[in-house]
Amino acid sequence: MDLNDIFRIPIIIPFIVGIINFRKLNIGHRWLLAFVGYGVANEISSTLLLYLGGPLTMAQRYLYNFITFLLLGMLYDYFLKDFFRKRWILIVVLVYEIFYIINALFIQDINEYPALANSLGAIIIVLFAILYFYKIMNEARILKLSSEPMVWINTSILIYYSGILFFYVLFNLMYKHSPEFGKLTFVYFNIQNTLLYILIAIGFWKVNSAKS
Repeated sequence: MDLNDIFRIPIIIPFIVGIINFRKLNIGHRWLLAFVGYGVANEISSTLLLYLGGPLTMAQRYLYNFITFLLLGMLYDYFLKDFFRKRWILIVVLVYEIFYIINALFIQDINEYPALANSLGAIIIVLFAILYFYKIMNEARILKLSSEPMVWINTSILIYYSGILFFYVLFNLMYKHSPEFGKLTFVYFNIQNTLLYILIAIGFWKVNSAKS
């Protein structure tokens, strides 16, 4: 088992916790569970493909980013839907997904990492996360923030996508001019990934505590 295999383990934790507490999850939480579940499936399929000697294609990365953005977008559409008179979150999500498809088919080479498109997606997710914190502060309904599952979940998403933004922006440049530095950034990426899933697991566990 190498370092990359160790970093793949944390993604399983929130998936198990989420499945155990599935009946207590609301629709928004279930969109997040789908996000985690897709991540688990992607890790398993990617690992099997690598062990069988098959290369990971850029098309797979396009598909992963397309689906994960959609699932997180639906998460925020659920939790922010009563914050706007119209479904602005859903509209933004659909517009971005259409742009992502157009970018993959007509603008950028499918074999090139979609740094610009991914960076834009990360910025949108960060804005959603900030909007959620603004909403709960504006409403002031939560007496104890540490007991609210979505606070943990939103914090994990905000930290992850804020931190990973520079990875998206500099990906192609790093591997063109400094492969060694690029490898170090993958360690940073894995640490961010681990923190994301640990905090999501806590959020799913808090759902259990809140509904007990």
